[in-house]
Amino acid sequence: PHHIRQLELSGIPYVDHLGLESTKEGLKFKYMNVKTKAFFKDFSRVRYDREKAGQKYTQPAGSGMKLYFPPTYALSMDETISANWWSALTKEGELKSRPVVICEGEKKALSLQAALSSRVIVVGLGGCWNWGKKAEDGDRKLLKDWQLIKDLKSRLVYICLDSDVSTNPKVAHAEYLLQQQLRETFGVRARLITLYPGKNGEKVGIDDLIVSSGESFEYKWKELRRDALIGYRFRLPEFVTGNKLVTADWPRAEAILTDRKYASLLIQGGTTFLHASTGVGKTWMLLQLAISLVTGKEFLGFHPN
Repeated sequence: PHHIRQLELSGIPYVDHLGLESTKEGLKFKYMNVKTKAFFKDFSRVRYDREKAGQKYTQPAGSGMKLYFPPTYALSMDETISANWWSALTKEGELKSRPVVICEGEKKALSLQAALSSRVIVVGLGGCWNWGKKAEDGDRKLLKDWQLIKDLKSRLVYICLDSDVSTNPKVAHAEYLLQQQLRETFGVRARLITLYPGKNGEKVGIDDLIVSSGESFEYKWKELRRDALIGYRFRLPEFVTGNKLVTADWPRAEAILTDRKYASLLIQGGTTFLHASTGVGKTWMLLQLAISLVTGKEFLGFHPN
């Protein structure tokens, strides 16, 4: 009964309890194999009722990571609203086919799927880093499970992590790399949804917002989508080893305007500032510079390349 109450507090109705099991340790989430339409026998995760050794979840040893698709809707993942991709475009350029929403945790995924029904494909992460695993080169690569989502590159994708993504550097880094990998692997420019902390600064997940919003969540969700960030939330610094700095083959910037000896006035991809008092002829000077670049004529001793 306490697990049912727990689910109710997250806005998950009884109809969406498919694949859930109440155990002595806690609530078990069974993962569905989208290809076979059956639950994995060797993979599930249990959310402890009481943390053990600082851990909230447990799973079979050596079982790796998988993406969580809410079982109620995983059966229809491969369907699209329109058979013709091009006719699925609206005036705003967004696909009518269901967007993908990525959130933290199985319970939150179930809650969001229940709130939005089959209008979206919800993907649950077992943790903010459980979207991929480290490759031999040390970089984290996407799990193969992402390929189960049909036409992922043609869909809108939203990443909706908990509110601490704005304050916790580790969570922010996980979001940054996930967004980067989705772009490099599928060409997807995932949009970032921002959830705000509670009144007392407590962490807020999408299930908390669903419950607190009640019937107005539909409106709240439209606001969240509208305000989603298209670029990166943070430009996190990339750690570079001394060896990488020494052995790097740094490309030389191509000079657009040079004296052919030592100095360059304009650099390809660079920025040049022209600063002077009002009325001294900055505009005329730039016009002469533009003429030089177009005609190939010398400009103040500098030659265009």
